[in-house]
Amino acid sequence: MVLDPLEEDKDKYQKLYQNFRMKINDQKDGYDITYEEFLKPVVQMPEAEYIKCIRSSLAASKVFLKRFP
Repeated sequence: MVLDPLEEDKDKYQKLYQNFRMKINDQKDGYDITYEEFLKPVVQMPEAEYIKCIRSSLAASKVFLKRFP
């Protein structure tokens, strides 16, 4: 799957992304669960919303790459 940067509702999804990223970072040894199990207890959102969060983080990276080629 190829993801494009998110264009709409970026602020909303960036906040959600930061929240579940902190949860992931707190788990130093990682998770030994399936993707579906990861979405429910860790991310706590449907897959479509999770993908939008990931896409919102891509937009920020794209800006960084434009500044520093």
